[in-house]
Amino acid sequence: MSKAESIVAEAEAALGFEQQETYSGFDVRDVCEEIAAEYDGYIAEIATELQIQTQAQQRFDTLLENVPDPAVVVMFDESVPVVKTVNREFETVFGYEKAAIRGEPLADLIVPSNTEYGMDVWARTNDETDQEVTRITATGEERTFLQRTAMETTIGGAVEGYGIYTDITERIERERDLDMLKQLFSRVFRHNIRNELSVVTARLSYIADRLTDESLTESAGSALQAANRLLSHAEKTRDIEKLIDTEPDRTEMSLQQLVGNAVAEQSELPADVSVEIDLPDESVHVVNGFDNAVSNAIENAITHNPGPITISIAAYVDNETVSLVISDTGEGIETNEIEMLNSGTETQLTHGSGVGLWVMNWYVKKSGGELEINGSDSGTTVTMHLKRARPLKTR
Repeated sequence: MSKAESIVAEAEAALGFEQQETYSGFDVRDVCEEIAAEYDGYIAEIATELQIQTQAQQRFDTLLENVPDPAVVVMFDESVPVVKTVNREFETVFGYEKAAIRGEPLADLIVPSNTEYGMDVWARTNDETDQEVTRITATGEERTFLQRTAMETTIGGAVEGYGIYTDITERIERERDLDMLKQLFSRVFRHNIRNELSVVTARLSYIADRLTDESLTESAGSALQAANRLLSHAEKTRDIEKLIDTEPDRTEMSLQQLVGNAVAEQSELPADVSVEIDLPDESVHVVNGFDNAVSNAIENAITHNPGPITISIAAYVDNETVSLVISDTGEGIETNEIEMLNSGTETQLTHGSGVGLWVMNWYVKKSGGELEINGSDSGTTVTMHLKRARPLKTR
């Protein structure tokens, strides 16, 4: 027996390991600690170094097992990735037992046929944060994963690869379904509903103008108002769609121009509605068509409040920001309408003003600003915090 074997045997005997056929990582650490404690000099240093390496490997193994996604460690056999170990989630998702696939080429297990897969692929993806890939399970099911890989040279000079697979199959399918639904929704609003409502409003207007019965005239007028509201919602929804689908250019516009265009869009203000405007000579950076946001704020104040009401439009300026404030003397916006914007979801409780609020919200966000809405019994205040076109220079 060599001196080294004798030292290890003594440590085993001291720990009661003589009958064990294999060692766990913890057992190796304990043997190294025993040797380091009994010997001085070079042998103790070696044992201490082995102990440190063993502890590091144990920490890595623990981390690997607790990764919530499938994870694999590979070695490279003539550039072919072969499985060294996998975690429990890998076994669950891909359907292979760790012991059964150790030493097997990874490509034979999870990579679709006719797909390039070797050490060069790992090297190319090593610096990428993620890569969308298709992989197959033991049952032949194809799934989509976000793959993250890394490579590292071990102390012995071998190269190890580490891969983590995040299953995004359901997300991809959901995004595909939502895109299809959006396209269908867009076509319906762009063509069917908008065109059909235009016919409805024209016919109702024609009928209402020729009716002599007061009750029938009133009914036709109510139907015409409802059709016009739906047509307005369709137009606003198209505005939101354009804003979401594109990255509109920002331009510099004066407050007077923005507000003037918005007020002009109101074809005829009701007799019991007055608009008071007090604006400084300032300009802001906004996306093209931003006057639609201001117009919707005015329209909401008119549509959802009984007269008489006064709409006040003013602005407050600081070094980099212009706060455009549109307030009214109406009954105040409902709390759930404001919560809708804060939560980012539409609810069944919200009524027609919700579409106008979304229009304002998207225009302000795309302009790099923030929308603030406050309501009380004495009215509603809409504040659009926008970027000032010419910030004050500080000395």
